[in-house]
This record gives sequence, structure tokens and C-alpha cells, in this order.
Amino acid sequence: MILRTPRLVLTRWLDGDEERLVELHGTPETSAYVGNGKPWDRDYARERLAGWRTGFHRHGFSTLKLMTASGSQFVGRAGISWYEDAQVHQLAYSIERSKWGMGYAGEIASALVGWFFEAEVGERLEAMAHVDNAASLHILKKTGFREIDMRTVRGEPCRFFEMTRAVYADRANASPSRKPTS
Repeated sequence: MILRTPRLVLTRWLDGDEERLVELHGTPETSAYVGNGKPWDRDYARERLAGWRTGFHRHGFSTLKLMTASGSQFVGRAGISWYEDAQVHQLAYSIERSKWGMGYAGEIASALVGWFFEAEVGERLEAMAHVDNAASLHILKKTGFREIDMRTVRGEPCRFFEMTRAVYADRANASPSRKPTS
């Protein structure tokens, strides 16, 4: 376990977890805003897992596997990654379609923001969402991210957001329950 919330556990990927990623992003609808925008197959999922594992070994954080707190159900993936080319830490999450609307994205986004600033990883955290991804745009705003820019990513329009340590501290002081439990 890397991070725990009341309902979720963020943990390392295991061999064979590429099947979970194919289930998560194997349809046009669930892959529209992630990766290369096409449904993931095993080879692409394996490639992404290798990159996340490398990031975890280098930095101690990356995109990780998201499970229910009991460990009985796969929920999706979430984490914070360091993007060397942009010199920025970026939050990311994807929730399994059958679990959309259950509040998992907001729960893990809030916990990861809390972990990032409480662990003093950096002064600034970035996130992005495709302009048509209303659910992610809502979560980012609700979590306290401020929109900073609109950029094209792989030919698609995306809105970029940031959270600073100062903004996090103000929000945490106003609502202590936003901090992760571990």
C-alpha cells in the first residue's frame, strides 16, 4: 500500500496487471482522453506499466494501481508523475467505467494532492483534462485546482490546471478532512 483513503488503496502494479489496463482503457470511450487516444491492447498496457514502474523506482511515485480498501476490486489507476521535458509534477487518474459516478476520482485526487504537499514533493502540482471531459474538469475544480492554460496535446485541446502549496495550505486549514489518512 502506498496511500489509503477511506474507500481506496493505491498500490504497486503486479505482473499480469496489463489485463486490468486493457479492461480500463480497452474501448473507444474509455481511451478517448488517455494514452494515444485509442483502445489499449496488452502490448501498449505493458509499455505504460514499464514506464510507470521506472518512474516509481526513480522518484518514489508514479501512476499506481487503485483498488478498493478491502483490496477486492480494481477501481482504476491514479498517481503523480514527474514530466522531465516540462519540469512539472502532474496528477492523473482514470476510473473503471463501472465505477464512474461513485466519487472515487475526487477522493483519490484529493488524497494525492494532500500527499504531494504534505510530503513536500514540490511547490506546484499540475493537472490537465481534455476540453470535452466534463467529469475530470469538474473534479479538478472541486479539488481546488485553478485553470492556467489551454494547450494542444496530441492534436487535442486540453485545459491545464495548477495547485500551489499556498493554495493547498489554505484549503487544508479550511477543511482538515481533505488530508489523506496515510
